[in-house]
Amino acid sequence: ATVRLKLRWSDFTTILRQASLPQPTSLDQEILAAARSLLRAHWLPGRSVRLVGVGLSGLQAPVRQLDLFDRSWEREERLLRAVDRLRQRYGDSSVRRASSLRLRPPPRADDGRES
Repeated sequence: ATVRLKLRWSDFTTILRQASLPQPTSLDQEILAAARSLLRAHWLPGRSVRLVGVGLSGLQAPVRQLDLFDRSWEREERLLRAVDRLRQRYGDSSVRRASSLRLRPPPRADDGRES
């Protein structure tokens, strides 16, 4: 229900900030969005950072207020359960979001003709 951010600067000054979510979630994208928002709000450009930490509190059994018309969250939960099963079977690095991959330029096409 709550996402917490810990920032420690190079001089060991530490700040702790937190944000409560509208409703508890286990969806990693919602947690990541809240953590990024906290980081953007408290980041000091040009200042060296020693530590960045993200934590969660207000943990509870999965409970979701169902919306009669919006059930889009079901698809995301099924996807996350499937990813968890794949990682249990084949290891943590077996499945990753494409957005986490480094982009490399495509290889140059060589059509065999001389210039």
